[in-house]
Amino acid sequence: MIWITDGCFMLYSQKRIGKEGEIFTFKKQWTMSVRPLEGRSITVAGDSRITPIGRYLLRWKLNELPQLWNVLVGEMSLVCPRPDVPG
Repeated sequence: MIWITDGCFMLYSQKRIGKEGEIFTFKKQWTMSVRPLEGRSITVAGDSRITPIGRYLLRWKLNELPQLWNVLVGEMSLVCPRPDVPG
């Protein structure tokens, strides 16, 4: 549905810093359009970049499901802060 309604891929990946500074690929469900950041990099309530399907995924935290792969392969833990972005 994401690809049909929003014209973008369902998943994206991003480099994050893991345990002992090791870089790994963080998986995430796509919830935003590819419009410019409007001067900010943090998502806020009512952000115009959030797609209709993305609003549903964010509300029910379904956009976090792909990260279970990172947990299963040992790159992340279920009980820790979110890994930081390099830089």
